Amino acid sequence: MRRASSLGCALLAGALATAACQQTWNLDDLGPDASHPGTGGASGNNGGKGGFSPSDGSIDGRCFGQVQPIIATGDRPLVVVALDRSSEMTGTQLSGSNDSQFDEAVNDLIAQVGSYAPSGQHMNRRTIDFAYLGFPQGTTCGPAACCASTADLADSYSAFSAATATCDSPSNMCVQSTNHPLSNALMSASNFFEFGSGGSPASERYVLVITDDAPSGNCSSVSTEDDCHAAQDEVFSLYQGLSVTTVVVFVGNSQSNSCFQNFAGDQGGGPPPYYGDDNLYYDAQGAQDLHDRIGTAIQAMAWGACHFSLSSMPSSPNNLVVSQGQGQGATPIPQDSKNGWTYDNENGSTGPRLVLHGNACSNYVMSEFGNLQVSDGCSTNHGPTP
Repeated sequence: MRRASSLGCALLAGALATAACQQTWNLDDLGPDASHPGTGGASGNNGGKGGFSPSDGSIDGRCFGQVQPIIATGDRPLVVVALDRSSEMTGTQLSGSNDSQFDEAVNDLIAQVGSYAPSGQHMNRRTIDFAYLGFPQGTTCGPAACCASTADLADSYSAFSAATATCDSPSNMCVQSTNHPLSNALMSASNFFEFGSGGSPASERYVLVITDDAPSGNCSSVSTEDDCHAAQDEVFSLYQGLSVTTVVVFVGNSQSNSCFQNFAGDQGGGPPPYYGDDNLYYDAQGAQDLHDRIGTAIQAMAWGACHFSLSSMPSSPNNLVVSQGQGQGATPIPQDSKNGWTYDNENGSTGPRLVLHGNACSNYVMSEFGNLQVSDGCSTNHGPTP
């Protein structure tokens, strides 16, 4: 289910060609007529249009602009991990491991968080923001057996690791809510996204549920609604009201998981376009399965970090030069929809956007600093005419 492909480096840097350009023009970057002829504002007559446009340079084979850097700000997905810490999860040994299902899940999660958040090995990495909540608050965390803890932002590898070892107080909403464990966990996540995420501007938002207990009505409730419908209502509410996608990793095969498989239908029928996999539900029957499924889900979420907002409108997508790294050692990235970059306004977004694909995306999200250099200059399809 993972997507992986090889990186092709075939881009000829357009920056070298711009050295011979003699005239300059200023882009009306965000103006409503920025893409129309005659809005460039260059010196010169140009038939009374008031300047040369980006398209003018492409038509007559000349370059009228100098290389201009563009700031590319990457999206940063925000993930709330909702981890089942019930007695069944903590007391059941996972196949292929000497650890319990809970301990195995924690170890896998900590390893993944260390790959995408700051850690002792990667002090500057910040591809995903993580938060954590535990559910239910059963025998290991207090008397309210169906309640979930509050979700707290774990801003580093060490903070996330510490959170998994601590039994936080149940969320205040627990007393007033129905006592279904999973729906209560999703309610706690919803409360975090709406009020407690520090005003995070993340456009890619997720709840990652890891549990060995599919909703089936095992928890006493003051409501006549069964567990599955209660959970589905919360999944739908997260998706429709807060643009939050719920992803499930189900541990073991002792319970019916049809309820989880139906969650996709409550979320537009499938994953959002910035999620790097075709599934929102994964099952894991052994230790290696669990390791792989958690890794696949979080890697798919990390692909959202390969979507960038550009600080200004380029003269033309073909004039963009994109590379990763610092200074002269930066590696060129080709304009390619499989292993490079594409220019994409993403369904009428408010500004210009750039997206990395394939191995270019993988290299970016796993880099220490994630530096992406973008510049707007002469067309890469031809050189300037002096």
